[in-house]
Amino acid sequence: MIAADNAMYEAKRNKRHSACYYTDEIGDKISERNQLSSKLRHAIENEQLYLVFQPIICSNSGTIKGYEALTRWNLDGTHINPELVVSLAEDIGASEIFYKWLIKTALKETSHFLKQSQFVAINVSAKQFLDEYFLTNTRQFLSMYDDFLIELEITETSLLTDFEETTYRIDELNKLGIKVMIDDFGTGYSSLSRLKHLNVDKIKIDRSFLLDAEIDPKSAGIYESIVGLAQKLDIDVVAEGIETTQQFAFLGQFSPIYMQGYLFQKPLPKEKQRPEAEIRSIILKTDD
Repeated sequence: MIAADNAMYEAKRNKRHSACYYTDEIGDKISERNQLSSKLRHAIENEQLYLVFQPIICSNSGTIKGYEALTRWNLDGTHINPELVVSLAEDIGASEIFYKWLIKTALKETSHFLKQSQFVAINVSAKQFLDEYFLTNTRQFLSMYDDFLIELEITETSLLTDFEETTYRIDELNKLGIKVMIDDFGTGYSSLSRLKHLNVDKIKIDRSFLLDAEIDPKSAGIYESIVGLAQKLDIDVVAEGIETTQQFAFLGQFSPIYMQGYLFQKPLPKEKQRPEAEIRSIILKTDD
């Protein structure tokens, strides 16, 4: 019976409407996940998680417009995938606690190094975004900060889960002065038809479309179509995953857009952030 339950939970975790047969490997994986879940609750309660930040840059000027806050968990020398951290938090019913920690820490840390008009982008999972506590907690935390520029990144999964509720929540966030960015754009199936109904500020095109766009006409065509659609709808575009000068050169045709990637800076703690002048020099050198 336990084996059957474990197989069922693994199937649900992998994909809706899928099947999964129990194996010893699955049993080991579930056991390891359960152990991590237990350790995560302790890590959240004892502030053992931390944030790193990656700049989001204007392609025209090279100025830093904001930073994406990314969760890190170093467990006994092993870096745990941030997406796994969110998933584990949801498993143990600690999603609300994790969200509180995330937004409180992001606002507290960025208040020390953000310049005027720069924003901090915080990732929110579909389950977090649609949970009943979400809007209440967001209002509560933001009431503690008089001056902030915050953007929330939600994945396309949120749009597909409950479009009507998502639309309502985005509108409520806009009333609070919070802008919304759709993350991993292009990986879903219905966003293109629904995008015109959403009051979102930005879309972040999934990095998979940029991998070979500078050499593959089909990939380039998809990228150009997404950028063109967004710009016609007056929605800003964030190109993520920029790692090479070739990718940077390809994106030059769409300027002005926002850019993010290892070419400019890896996600780093707040005290190790590159100066804006250094990032601008990278862009000028790349342009040459």
